Amino acid sequence: MAFIFRKKRIIFVLIFLVIFLVLSYIFFNYNNQQTEYKDGDIVSLEIRGENNSLKAEFLAELSLSNKSHYLGLSNRESLDDNMTMLFIFKDKAKRTFVMRDMDFSLDIIFLSDNKIIDIYKNLEPEGHEPKNHYLSSNLSDMVLEVNAGLAEKYNLKINDYIMINRVDSL
Repeated sequence: MAFIFRKKRIIFVLIFLVIFLVLSYIFFNYNNQQTEYKDGDIVSLEIRGENNSLKAEFLAELSLSNKSHYLGLSNRESLDDNMTMLFIFKDKAKRTFVMRDMDFSLDIIFLSDNKIIDIYKNLEPEGHEPKNHYLSSNLSDMVLEVNAGLAEKYNLKINDYIMINRVDSL
């Protein structure tokens, strides 16, 4: 009788250990995938078209807060050729962007669920009180700003999509 009880206890401990290891593995991997980003963090972007074909690769500075959304790339002298700014919003809404206090031209690309929904090309800088407003045609949760001419250069189109990848180091 004691032998059977001992055998059941060993089986119970082994089952508990296996369950613990499986749950630990799931928890560890889930936490590693849930990266908390902050304003100014850099990610890499791939823009892909039909048949998953790679069209362009960029580094993107993240804009996540309301303050960063308002400032964007204003008052900067330039943007490196391979650099962009990716505005990420907490909700989907029709978005309006302007070229307030810009010192260089941009292409503005509106996204929804990582797919391009609108592209405004070769937008000229405006002063502190911009007259032109660039609106998304549908609900948008992200906006990508790139140097003017890059949307044309890489033949970016509606329904192309972006993949965002974490950058471990530069």
